[in-house]
Amino acid sequence: MNLHLAIILFVSYFTLITATDLIEKELSDCKKIFISKAELTWFQALDFCTEQNLTLLSIKSARENDEVTKAVRAEVHLPDTKKSHIWLGGIRYDQDKDFRWISDGTTVTKTVYINWYQGEPNGGRYQKEFCMELYFKTPAGQWNDDICTAKHHFICQEKK
Repeated sequence: MNLHLAIILFVSYFTLITATDLIEKELSDCKKIFISKAELTWFQALDFCTEQNLTLLSIKSARENDEVTKAVRAEVHLPDTKKSHIWLGGIRYDQDKDFRWISDGTTVTKTVYINWYQGEPNGGRYQKEFCMELYFKTPAGQWNDDICTAKHHFICQEKK
């Protein structure tokens, strides 16, 4: 009985989230992004993007950050609550390590552009925040670290 329920839940989960749940946008540099209407954990979002032959978004310039922020505001309802977060493709594997872009493995701090919210990344109350999000509690769409098991909307990009 439990096995049957688990199979039904597994199949239901993957049929609920499909490629049609992605909103395609093209940025001024011809980079295509795909904004999710669904909310997943960071690793579920990465798996979903990978299944679509995409990867989670990396942001490498202020202009790109602004364009992504505007696109998200136009397409996703973000109330001033816990839903004001969008997963990006940044992750750190250890609290003492730097964040890296999952798309190409580059260290975020070594890229030309960073946009952390003041005091971030801070690791959180229990030092368990290893995944990067675009934070919409400020008008600027700055970056924040969060626990990877939180469910948020997310943005995929084409693989290079």
